[in-house]
Amino acid sequence: MPAYSYTQLSGNLTLGGTDDKITTKNAEGSGIYKAQIDTGDGNDTILTYTKYQGVSESTINLGAGNDELVASKLSDENSIGLIYWSTIDAGDGDDILDIKTAFESTFKGGAGKDTVIFKGNRIEYNISFY
Repeated sequence: MPAYSYTQLSGNLTLGGTDDKITTKNAEGSGIYKAQIDTGDGNDTILTYTKYQGVSESTINLGAGNDELVASKLSDENSIGLIYWSTIDAGDGDDILDIKTAFESTFKGGAGKDTVIFKGNRIEYNISFY
C-alpha cells in the first residue's frame, strides 16, 4: 500500500488504482486545504489529524473500493477537526466517513453500504444521500 504523509496537503493529487493511504498531521492549520484529491480505485484511507479544519475548501474523490476518511483532532485540547466548504465523494463500495463535524459540505456515498459518523455537537445538519 503506497503511503503518503504531509503536514498540510494543498493543490492537486491524483493517485493510481491501488490501495493508498494519505495522512496529514497539522497542529497549526488545516490538514487538507484547497486541494483536489483523486485516489482512484482501490481501498483507500485518508487520515487527517489537526487542531483546526481537517479538510477545508477541497474536493476529495475516493473512487471505487472500500474507502475510509477520518477527520479527527490532533490532541485532547480544544480542537475541532472538521470538514469545511468541501465535497467528499466516497464512490462505490462500503465506505466509512468518520468526522467530528461538518459545515457547508457535500458527502456522496455511491453504491454499497456507507457509514457516516458525526462526533461533534453541531446544532443542525442537513443530510442528503446521492
